[in-house]
Amino acid sequence: MEKSSLITKEDVLKIAALAKLSLSADEVSRYQSQFTKILDSIAELSRLNVENVPPTSSVLGLKNALREDEIASFENMEALIDNAPEKDGPYFKVPKIIE
Repeated sequence: MEKSSLITKEDVLKIAALAKLSLSADEVSRYQSQFTKILDSIAELSRLNVENVPPTSSVLGLKNALREDEIASFENMEALIDNAPEKDGPYFKVPKIIE
């Protein structure tokens, strides 16, 4: 398999700086090798002929398993409110998140 462009130690250090990570020399070497392998894999995939392959979002054939929302009554509202960390009468009390 032909190699894609080799990732240099400087490339790894630049990526680490962007991610605000400090790496040891061993980590730089390990990540350099791993990044190169990732790019090699991507290069190999880009050489595949996918002209007659339909677009797909999952190879497993999974479908959205969500259900429609349904309004239902809850019989023991007091027990539910009693479990709240904070409450204000019959309501849950939550921190304000909008300024």
